Formats: sequence, structure tokens, C-alpha cells
Amino acid sequence: MKRIRLGLLLAVVTMCLSTACGSPTGNLPAFSTAGAPLPAGQTKAQPAPERTTLTSAISAGSVCALVTLAEVSAAAAVPMKVTADGGPIGECIYSATADASFVMYVSVDKSSVDIEQRKQQLESLSEHVAGLGDDAFWNATIGEIFIQQGASALIIILPSLANLTNKPDANKQKLITLAKQALARL
Repeated sequence: MKRIRLGLLLAVVTMCLSTACGSPTGNLPAFSTAGAPLPAGQTKAQPAPERTTLTSAISAGSVCALVTLAEVSAAAAVPMKVTADGGPIGECIYSATADASFVMYVSVDKSSVDIEQRKQQLESLSEHVAGLGDDAFWNATIGEIFIQQGASALIIILPSLANLTNKPDANKQKLITLAKQALARL
């Protein structure tokens, strides 16, 4: 699953570089499903209540409990909310409160095979970061900070075209700060 998500992210970045990102304004078209018909037999569900703080709605020991919404929002530079809680060995997905397509992933991986595979795939394309865990690196292209600490890895990804066009060093520092906060609770 992680390999598929990484492959999908890289495909999106590659597609963007060859299309809309090359436009003078860099604007991407907006898509909306508002008013789209629902499949037969389906009714419109009531929206789930927004989580604005880490509460008991987040499962005990969850990856989501490693960082607060205030910390995630500071790293993303926009107000964020929890959109998916993958539990203690999983992934917490955040999205911007004003734009659900702006996401951040925080995950913990305890599989030595997955950790080594991820390092082999990305490490040579990334910049090492001193002072975080046993091994850490930053990949500006996909907006990922990877920290290996013992038999676990903390992975924070802010996939954004801003990583390519904006100020990747500023994004890097924000995610390093978030990683330090999460490591203190890991």
C-alpha cells in the first residue's frame, strides 16, 4: 500500500511538471462534485462532525496523538483537521479545513523490510538531516521527512506542488519542527 501511494504521488508530480505546472501562472483547474448525481440506491450522508482538537475520538495510542492540530497547522501553514485515523501502527491523514485536497500524512512504520525498502528508494534522492533519530532525510520533491529511530520510522509527508515551486527550505524546517514534536511523543 505504501509503495502504491508513493508511486501515485510521484506520478502526480511528474504529470504536473509536464502540464499545468509549466503554465505561466501554475494554476491547476478546479474540479467539483457538488450537485453530481449519487449512484442508484445511495442517499446523501450527513457530514461527520469536524475534529478541531485531539479528543477521545482518536483511538488510544494512535499515530494522530503524536502531534496536535496546532502543530500540524503550523507545519502546513494553514488550519488543518484530522480526516483519517489509522490507529497505533498506521497513518493519520490531515486535510486543510478550507481545502480537502491539501493533505498531510503522518505515519509510523515498524516493518524493517518496509523501512529498508523506503530508504533504498528515496534516500539517494534526499538530503540527510542531522540530529533526528538514528537516520533522517528530507526529500523536497515529495515533501517528505523520514526519521528512523531504532526499529521504527516516523514519516511525515506534505505532498504539495509548493515543494517544487515555493520555498522548499521553509517547508523542510516546518516539517523538521513537526517531526521533533512527534518524536518526543513516540
